[in-house]
Amino acid sequence: MARRAGVSVATVSRGLRDDPGISLLTRKRIKALAEKMSYTPSRWGAALSSGRTRCILFVVPYNPSEIPTSNLIYIQALEGASEELSAYGYSIEIILEKSLRARKQNVLEAITNARVDGAIIVCVSVDDGLDRFKKFPVPVVVVNQIFKSKTVDFVVADHRHGGFLATEHLIKAGHTDIVHIGAPLRYHMSRERRAGYREALSAYGLPFDPLKAIETLHTMQHGQAAVESLLRSGIKFTAIFSSSDVLSIGIIAALRRNGLRVPEDISIASYDDEVVATAMSPPLTSVRAPRHEMGKIAARMLLERIQSNPKANGRIIELKTTLITRDTVAAPSVNKRRNKLKAIGQTSVSRM
Repeated sequence: MARRAGVSVATVSRGLRDDPGISLLTRKRIKALAEKMSYTPSRWGAALSSGRTRCILFVVPYNPSEIPTSNLIYIQALEGASEELSAYGYSIEIILEKSLRARKQNVLEAITNARVDGAIIVCVSVDDGLDRFKKFPVPVVVVNQIFKSKTVDFVVADHRHGGFLATEHLIKAGHTDIVHIGAPLRYHMSRERRAGYREALSAYGLPFDPLKAIETLHTMQHGQAAVESLLRSGIKFTAIFSSSDVLSIGIIAALRRNGLRVPEDISIASYDDEVVATAMSPPLTSVRAPRHEMGKIAARMLLERIQSNPKANGRIIELKTTLITRDTVAAPSVNKRRNKLKAIGQTSVSRM
């Protein structure tokens, strides 16, 4: 191309990148020639000459069924990140942490071995040991989780406020006996959602009862098991704040199996606002996080580090959550419900 254009190789390279130091006429001539010759830039060739691959690693966690967040976050955060990165000529390489474990690798090793300029990691557990590493080989942004690090950037939803909103909505409907069923507390979002639950109780003068804060895994089956255990325990409750829609499906199934209706007998406020929330009967009241925007902001933060300041101190950006009210919350009819719960508890005990 350089020979046919009558310019140097460096000029061709700069012209293809729209370098303003090359005249507009020369840039147009080089691009026209590139199209005529069906020239496609080599990512690896560019990496050799510039030291950059213009590729970003996007890591999805090992066990989404355990992690207390919507499965949509992987899709919508990826979509948001891809939109932002592609505008700057970056591509994305997706890797499942599950495949790393099959090869007996961890996330840090994947980042180290990959030929990428940076990494976006969605919702890792601190069990992965990333909090132990003070320095990563490339800039890293973590979405929907926080751990101790001076060099990693974090983008999270305001889960504490979301937990507060869901619990407050139940309180304003007239409920004072509210159970929280959440996922493992080793995750930032789980701790924050429970903290929001506790803050709402405190704000309205209600005591926090540890027996009403249940920690379980993030599956429908565990949601069912949590409710069955709750009913056997004899603990009084008129409402449940569930930390995910997936859990809520199991919770509602267990309540119905025991003759309890939602919201007539038990009210439910949930979290994640999955597509299934509107398809359920009744439609589920749920907290929504800006997943697409989280992906876009993660990409912007990563590009800033790659292009200008890779050694800057880590930042945390927290985005607002919103409560979407639907039909699973109603005022309590206490006496009728207490009698029904008492009967269910007696039946459960007699079956044991």
